[in-house]
Amino acid sequence: IQLDIPGVEEPEQILSMLESHAVLEFWETYDSNEINAYLTQIDTMLLSLLPSDRQATDWMTGIRGEEIVEDDLKMKDAVKEELDALAESSAAGTNPVFSSDEFALQHPLFSKLIPNGNNGVYASGPVVGLASGENMDIVIKYLEIPEIKQLLPTPVVFEWSAKPLDDSGKYYALYALKKTSYGGASLNGEVVDKVSVSSEQMGYYSIDLQMNSEGARAWRRITAENIGRSIAIVIDHAVYSAPLVNMEISGGRSMITGNFSKEEALDLVNLLSAGKMAPVMIIHSEMVAPGE
Repeated sequence: IQLDIPGVEEPEQILSMLESHAVLEFWETYDSNEINAYLTQIDTMLLSLLPSDRQATDWMTGIRGEEIVEDDLKMKDAVKEELDALAESSAAGTNPVFSSDEFALQHPLFSKLIPNGNNGVYASGPVVGLASGENMDIVIKYLEIPEIKQLLPTPVVFEWSAKPLDDSGKYYALYALKKTSYGGASLNGEVVDKVSVSSEQMGYYSIDLQMNSEGARAWRRITAENIGRSIAIVIDHAVYSAPLVNMEISGGRSMITGNFSKEEALDLVNLLSAGKMAPVMIIHSEMVAPGE
């Protein structure tokens, strides 16, 4: 197939979109209250799994870069004596105040992930914590350590929000999703017949999904079983929205909300629609100057 597209200002974006397609999934979720206790256990267990010596250097380097890891190790060595002194002070009945570096040594997970409910940031729902963009990979790496995974409920999957939750664009939400008995999402995008951009609401756009008859039956059952809980709408392993189910939903209609601009909503609709087609591979592309 030869495709000519005149007037393109960003050809790399067009090429990327032509080869891309999005995988849409609907996941049941855990409530944070069902996961919080496990996170506390993980934070404690990491103290023994990530010792202050250099045993953790290899896999940490793969996530954060050699220079940052080297700095981490130097920091650990530098404050070890101070931590011992603080522990003695605590035993003597005083109340030591820990710096951020010292807190990181005592709480490997919670120094990277702000748990749900911390200072009232969140109280309930599928979000189990927040992390800055620079810490997202390391949090997942912690949660994927085999000894850690054994602590967690077997069917749990952790995924990040597609966008930051705060105005500064720094913090992303970590969701706890439930695997089905066959190991995946409760429903996937194959049951969606139509995807379209909805009308503007308060300056933002959302995406309407209309399912086929099979999807409508499954969606009705899933929503009926999850009244009072959230269903996460996940695209390419990122959570775009996790609406609370207030009632059984019949008719197979759903919506993705994510504070989308019109351009973002249109791009996402195109990617979701492309997911129904066979993959596209670009063999050759070239830019032609005007008039040639």
